[in-house]
Amino acid sequence: MEAEKIDGQRLFRQMKRKKRVAKKACIESPQASAEAQPSQAPVPKPELPGVQPIIDLEEDVAPQGPKTAAEPTTKPAETAARGATKAAPKARPTRATAGACSIGAAAEASKESAHAAEMMASSSESQGVKVNSVVRALTFQSDRHLKRALEAEKSSRAAHTELRAARGQIHRLQNDASAHKSFIEVLLAEKSGLARDKDRLRAEVNGFNVIQEALRLEVDSLKADRDSLKADRDGLEADWDSLKLEVQGLKEAKGKLEREVEYLRADLKEKTEIFEDALKETKVRAVIDYVQSSRFDEVMTEAYRKGFKLSRWLIRHLYPGLDTSAITTSRITDDIVRQSADDPDSEDEGANDEVEATGPVTAPEEVPGKDNEPPK
Repeated sequence: MEAEKIDGQRLFRQMKRKKRVAKKACIESPQASAEAQPSQAPVPKPELPGVQPIIDLEEDVAPQGPKTAAEPTTKPAETAARGATKAAPKARPTRATAGACSIGAAAEASKESAHAAEMMASSSESQGVKVNSVVRALTFQSDRHLKRALEAEKSSRAAHTELRAARGQIHRLQNDASAHKSFIEVLLAEKSGLARDKDRLRAEVNGFNVIQEALRLEVDSLKADRDSLKADRDGLEADWDSLKLEVQGLKEAKGKLEREVEYLRADLKEKTEIFEDALKETKVRAVIDYVQSSRFDEVMTEAYRKGFKLSRWLIRHLYPGLDTSAITTSRITDDIVRQSADDPDSEDEGANDEVEATGPVTAPEEVPGKDNEPPK
């Protein structure tokens, strides 16, 4: 876009340069024609007494040539197209030259009439009689040439108006052409961009199609997995229902067993209490029966005898000089038993007797008997 802008500015400068050259040519062409006529030798004007001076119409008409030939400058568009044609700038100096030439022709005609008037005035010196008629003829001719000059000026102005209109139209057409060209270039750039976008989008669509195909395959596999999972879920739900029923049955059986266990515990507790009471009674009864039996008497007697023998053995061992032959159970009578019961020391002996009654009495190993004789 920057290169196009630079080319447009360059074309705009070229157009302005050509316009200035054409304008300069249009201005210089009537001046050159006007300067070519006074190069001739001027003819002195005779002074006629009593005659009104002839108005020089060249001063009124000739200056209007450059004025009407001057072309108004119009500001062209800021941006020009790269491919603008050069026919319009070439056509401008042609029309301007045509207008200037028409104005120059009118000026030449007026100058010729003035020159003819001068010639006729010079001849009027010899023909004084016909001065008034000549003056009238010159005046009429000047008026006629003035009318022609005015008509030429009017046509020149109309031509300049048409030229300005044509120039404005040309500028508008150039601006429209540049705008259309820039618009076409923008459209072409957009078209190329859209083509690139289309290719990119087509590649993306192809990629999306591949991804869609992969996703479709994945969805199919997921659907198959979903169906298998549904089947597994249905099986698990059936198993869950059966397990629920089993758990419900187990809960009912558990409640029944708990009730049975409670009943058995109560029954066992009751029977245990009965058994313990019976056992206690049996123990008490057995002790009473054992104490009342002859076996108890025999055991007690035997224990007493063993204790007596052990005591006698100990005495004999500790006191070897003491004669213990008099101490024998054969001499024990009921009176001795009653007296021993009343003896304060008999409590300790009784305690020893109770200890001996609980089990068989054996002699200690570290206490040897006399002559290593065990007690009898």
